[in-house]
Amino acid sequence: MKKLNKTEEKKIRAISNLYRREDMILKEIEAVANDSDGTTLNLSPNAFDYLFDLHLSDMPYGTQKARDGDPYEWLDKHVLADYRSSTREVSEDK
Repeated sequence: MKKLNKTEEKKIRAISNLYRREDMILKEIEAVANDSDGTTLNLSPNAFDYLFDLHLSDMPYGTQKARDGDPYEWLDKHVLADYRSSTREVSEDK
């Protein structure tokens, strides 16, 4: 097996850190979505930015710029429910 040079090792570590950070953000979004009082206002700035960037193409332009609507409210209404865990949905159905 070929030994990696320092540049290749740095790239692999950077990619690994990105995946770890994204996983932590997704867990935070899911935890807020599963909280009965959870709104996007409860998210850390990094988690909100991730969610905002991910759904930017779906959001109306005026809402993106906070002219015609609030991006926090739009994400609460249109997106946050998608991040609720399946175990919560099953228990709510019963």
